[in-house]
Amino acid sequence: MPDKNEFKFIDKDGNQKDVSMVINSMPEEKTIVASLLDITERKNLENALRKERDQLEKQNQVRSIFTGIIPTLLNESPKEKKKIVLKQMLDMIEKCMHHQECKEMTKFKYENINSDNVGYICCEVMNQLGGEFAVDTSDKSDAKFAVKSTLCPWGTEQAKLNPILCRLTKGIISKVVSNVYDNARVETLKTMGHGDNCCYFEVYIPY
Repeated sequence: MPDKNEFKFIDKDGNQKDVSMVINSMPEEKTIVASLLDITERKNLENALRKERDQLEKQNQVRSIFTGIIPTLLNESPKEKKKIVLKQMLDMIEKCMHHQECKEMTKFKYENINSDNVGYICCEVMNQLGGEFAVDTSDKSDAKFAVKSTLCPWGTEQAKLNPILCRLTKGIISKVVSNVYDNARVETLKTMGHGDNCCYFEVYIPY
């Protein structure tokens, strides 16, 4: 049986390569033949697929918590308790955005949030939870920006059953924006949980 190994090496241009080496022994000719194959592209694809799988698993785990446990807890809690639970959930999500794994999956780093990228970070936070949010330009002159998604991060049917999840989305966006602007206001214009064809939120900044 041939001996097969995989290893990394640096080529003459300083690039790291993944290589598969197969060694075959040919006793009758008293010869050992080694074959080398560049598998860098395959390894990169495998790593990308693994990263995407891990991200989907995390999204599903977080989604199952919010869509399963949280609505039940909130529906059975008095009004003041609901506020506390929502705040705890928002703090938990914000803490997750500082985790190294989340940083590796996002273009904008949460700790570098500013007035130029706050809208994009709002979208990235929600997309980490399973949405497809993008920054949109509001037709209202006093709105700073808007964010829109045609995919509900919680699942449309779950959001219809638990409208509190739409409030949670608004709360997450408000939490992110508050890192840059004091007294910012987020308005909910559309949610798929209420039967609309998208989720649409506008952000207003006091002048």
